[in-house]
Amino acid sequence: MKRIFTTIAILLMTAVVTMAKEPFFCVTPGCVHYYERTKVKNGKLTQTTLFEIESAKAEAGGKVVSYYVTMKKAGGAQIFGGRTLLSVTIDADGTTHMDFGASVRNFIKNLFKDAEINCEGNAAILPADMKPGDTLPEAHCVLTSGILKLTIDVTGRQVLRYETITTPAGTFDCIVVREHKVENAPMHHYDSWSQTWYARGVGYVRHDVLGKNMEPEYSEVLISREIK
Repeated sequence: MKRIFTTIAILLMTAVVTMAKEPFFCVTPGCVHYYERTKVKNGKLTQTTLFEIESAKAEAGGKVVSYYVTMKKAGGAQIFGGRTLLSVTIDADGTTHMDFGASVRNFIKNLFKDAEINCEGNAAILPADMKPGDTLPEAHCVLTSGILKLTIDVTGRQVLRYETITTPAGTFDCIVVREHKVENAPMHHYDSWSQTWYARGVGYVRHDVLGKNMEPEYSEVLISREIK
């Protein structure tokens, strides 16, 4: 009997460890996430986003998750030419690496397929063991095409708190991350703060773009999640 209890205890401990290493990203092929972004002031729909997890392949002790993103304006017009293939890398310990530069390059090449775009920089990471109070590493990248240059800087990355939230897709136990993003290019400057709610095994379930007073101006929420 003692041996049985010991075995059960070991299995439970193993399950807890496995859960603790689950990344803050979806790794289930065939899973589809649908988001809607609205203006907080009046609830007006401004954008929809569709995530489709294509594959999760083992690579170098971790895995590479490939997924399609389709963004549309409220009226249905495609953004960045429609469905675009992106990817993230997930380490064996569950840490997720999100390469903003590579993602932007893929979006641009989706519009201009013959464009020669160079990308340098580092990815933004979401550690599987992050906790409130942590400061996450900054991310920087530079994209160049001929004489054109785009820089993206993601700084001020702070883990704020644990929070359970409910969206139309369900109730999720989340961790909230705040960060500052600046994009600079000829005739383009974008500067904003954001807060994002991440759930293990899902990814983000809510993303708020903050205004000058650090209050939400736009809020993107997970509306549905299904496996096809």
